[in-house]
Amino acid sequence: MADSEFSTIGREILVEEPRLLVEDFLESETQGSDDRNDVSPAPVSPTAPGAPSPAPAATESPVIEITESPSISVTDDESAGLPANPPTAPAPAPAPVPAPMPAPPIAIDRRDGEITGRAVDTTSLPALVVIENATAETTIAALPDLFPDVVDAVLFLATDNANGRFFIAENELRVADNADIDFETSQAHTVQIQALDGNGAVTVSNFSIAVENTIEIEMVDVMRLFNTRNGNHLFTTSESEAAAASQAFPSYRSEDVGFRAVDIADVGEEGSVAVYRIYDTELGAHFYTISGEERDSLLAGGARYVDEGIAFGAFETADPDGDLVNVYRLYNPNSGRHHWTASQEEIDVLNRSGDWQLEGTAFYAFGSGETPPQSSTPVGGAAEPSVGDALDEFMEEAGDLLVV
Repeated sequence: MADSEFSTIGREILVEEPRLLVEDFLESETQGSDDRNDVSPAPVSPTAPGAPSPAPAATESPVIEITESPSISVTDDESAGLPANPPTAPAPAPAPVPAPMPAPPIAIDRRDGEITGRAVDTTSLPALVVIENATAETTIAALPDLFPDVVDAVLFLATDNANGRFFIAENELRVADNADIDFETSQAHTVQIQALDGNGAVTVSNFSIAVENTIEIEMVDVMRLFNTRNGNHLFTTSESEAAAASQAFPSYRSEDVGFRAVDIADVGEEGSVAVYRIYDTELGAHFYTISGEERDSLLAGGARYVDEGIAFGAFETADPDGDLVNVYRLYNPNSGRHHWTASQEEIDVLNRSGDWQLEGTAFYAFGSGETPPQSSTPVGGAAEPSVGDALDEFMEEAGDLLVV
């Protein structure tokens, strides 16, 4: 059988079968009985064997018109000359979308919760910042400034206060009691605030509050002692060492606090590094460096250098907030000695003397907040000699004698 013949016969069977079933069902319902023998068929003319039966009269049973025939997938309809499946009705065209109107500042209608607009555009607002470990009642921002589009706001509500870290008082966003503002735990917090106006409408917006890091380590004074006999300086955080040096060597004179540094117990915290102290037995001087490589290089030079461990802690780089000060290192090529100071005034004076060369920043520490020491720093004239002059004078008098 040809493919076209099979397709035609199959289509007739699939279409006629549901039609006949529907006619049989309606016929039984009309007669009120499922027994079809009670229905008298219309007389038919005898037919010869093998001849097709004549079609039933159209008046024997109701004919139900099937307006939608079952969907039949016939892949070769076109090649068989059959019409393709009737196309489905096109979907109705969507209703035209009106042009968008400018979004009002009000975001939520408080009366029924319906969203009617947008939240505040925070991109044009100033950045909100809270300092790490800020105390209670610290003001973060004035709320009217955060809602410039809300006119005559009558109430502000914090619907999300970052787990109790912030609260609203007197139209200000403030730090709450016992707030955990810790930079190492979270660098930012988000709060959600609602502004209610006199018409009962609410503007809602989320605000991000950045946490500004602070240095949370123990700071100690670095005492500075000047040896008037050889021009050396001793830097120490130990009061007992300073007292012992002054007692053993009357030539040591206190110059108060040179700068502040990190306590030895906190070295490594907040990015701090160790400042190593090495003793030069030939010069009777101490050398300070944060470079482990430089320390190892000196110690590899033999018995001349003695490792005295960590003197205190400092920082290798400056902080962005400017809380740290430069501790500079200077070198005197005539005597072979080094000097460390956080005083720019002292550096200027030593540079003018012509004996000292600035080697740059040795490390960063905290300022002492005190007047830079002047006892060993020349301020001009011959009355107050420079460190190098004091050393030269001592060497002329004592020759090669070394005093620690």
